[in-house]
Amino acid sequence: MEHEMNTPEHGALLVVEIGLDLTRVTLVDVVDQSYRLVARAASPSTFGPPDNDPTRAILTALRQIEETTSRELVQGDDLRYPQDEAGNGVDGVVATTSAAGVLSVVVAGIAGHGSVQSATHAVRSTYTTLLDTISLDDAGKQPKQLGDHVLTLERARPDLVVIAGGNEGGAASPSKRLAHIVGLL
Repeated sequence: MEHEMNTPEHGALLVVEIGLDLTRVTLVDVVDQSYRLVARAASPSTFGPPDNDPTRAILTALRQIEETTSRELVQGDDLRYPQDEAGNGVDGVVATTSAAGVLSVVVAGIAGHGSVQSATHAVRSTYTTLLDTISLDDAGKQPKQLGDHVLTLERARPDLVVIAGGNEGGAASPSKRLAHIVGLL
């Protein structure tokens, strides 16, 4: 199948990543009918105290890009939008953040070797800290009673409990039991 190359519909785009330590801004623009990296800059993040205003770091990085490229991207404290014929301004912005901090998580599952392992794998692929796991079958460990599971949750004090397991159309009682255990916290 042959793909037709289309000229991008938009001009300059900003990609902003607000992190806990650094805020990064990247300017991408159309060069020879495809998007190319034009410039990038980073500034210490102002997401948290004392500033509590992520736009300050974004503006600092934008002004660095302005100096590098001789393009005007900011007018006062506002982004120039849309891009003009001279290449000043941008046509779009994409922003992401990892500055929200890390969630502490406990995984609760029906089967330790199945649902708990799968949920643990998923949890570890995100901005989380896995504090503990509990399972109804205890995966070869000494069987625990309801009070032991509640005590595990109480000691961990997680921001989030991920409940995993069960099959669509399968028995609902194990999932309900897990929800009940978590609800006792």
